[in-house]
Amino acid sequence: MTNSEKNRQNKARRLQELSQLARQRYLNTGGDPLHSANDKHLTNEEKEEFKTLLSQVFDQEYINRYLEQNQPLKSRQNLGVREKE
Repeated sequence: MTNSEKNRQNKARRLQELSQLARQRYLNTGGDPLHSANDKHLTNEEKEEFKTLLSQVFDQEYINRYLEQNQPLKSRQNLGVREKE
């Protein structure tokens, strides 16, 4: 694993920690366990960190790689509509 991959994993792990923190705060304030938390349960500093990490983890390179890897699946899904015979 390269250093950039480790760095991306560490950032993704921190995103998960922030999400879990928001979830726990949401539940602690009486939130419905069947619904998800949102950014209202993060401090302004945590929100900024979350947005920064999100753009670093899911950068354009990541998105392009994902689209390339999933293009055949996407094409098959688009072909799901049958033509009239």
